[in-house]
Amino acid sequence: MQLNKRYNNYDLLRCICLLGVFFLHTQKDNAFHKCLASFGTMAVPCFFMMSGALTLKTDKAIEFRDWIKKTFRKLIIPWILALLFYLVEGFGFQFLYTGQIDFSIEVRSLADVGYPTRGWHLWYMYAFVEIYLLVPFLIMLKRRNRLIFYMMGVALFLRPYFFATSLPWYLTFFNYLWLYILGDFIYSYCSDLNRTVRYILTGIFCLLVALQFYNIYMGFYGGQKLEVVEHANVMSLAMILWMIIFTNMKVKFSTYALTRYFLPIYILHIFVGDFWSGILRILYLDAINTWWIIFADCFVIFIGCYVLCVSGRYIQRKVILITDRVKK
Repeated sequence: MQLNKRYNNYDLLRCICLLGVFFLHTQKDNAFHKCLASFGTMAVPCFFMMSGALTLKTDKAIEFRDWIKKTFRKLIIPWILALLFYLVEGFGFQFLYTGQIDFSIEVRSLADVGYPTRGWHLWYMYAFVEIYLLVPFLIMLKRRNRLIFYMMGVALFLRPYFFATSLPWYLTFFNYLWLYILGDFIYSYCSDLNRTVRYILTGIFCLLVALQFYNIYMGFYGGQKLEVVEHANVMSLAMILWMIIFTNMKVKFSTYALTRYFLPIYILHIFVGDFWSGILRILYLDAINTWWIIFADCFVIFIGCYVLCVSGRYIQRKVILITDRVKK
């Protein structure tokens, strides 16, 4: 299947995965919310698989120096700015709750886990950046021997089952590198499935998600869980099927207006969520635990992030325009 230039199918999947991240980070003590959060656990693995599918699909060698420059501009600078941003927020939270600032708390957090106390979601950034820097080497290995390349992915997948050692935060990317390679495999060999196979895979996916939700509800209300589902890694298989389904999907409409801001929205959503939580506390609405509140929270957080991103881009353009006029 020939995907169009913008890969509308993956752009749509990114939107759904971003919503899944919001579900995961805004859940409350509610069975319905826990089901949505379980759905959200598939989001980050899908991000790795999509990136692997799109960056490793080329058969041409990549100049490492040019790739470093691209990565620095596209990912490393936003990552550094995000770290600084959440350092400041962490200091603000310390002063708000204790009336003083202890710099050692943030320093220890950076040294121990790789992110500030309020920027815990930034673990994704360092894992993703490290894998992204390896792309030229991964492409080189794939060009030389595809079998070894994919067998390396299998070995990385099996590693935790044979060597269950805890990796330091700066080596966490090893836990996700197999997903990056799997994304390329799905794009290369599972992107032209016939309609019958697609329907079967979609049915299996829906069944797995339904069984997972059933167990969550049974566990929440003290019912009898399905032992097979309880011990099987149902959502891991579901996310792989999800990726295959979207890889074979033809999407005619574009969601690029949203996905173009995906990275800054991901970076900002915890900050906006903190701000929104503060407003709910002031209004004594933070105890609401009904099923629909998670959708309201996600909507407000998304709109807040999107407005900040669009405003930031507008200001950036104005600054560039003024700078160019001054130079002239």
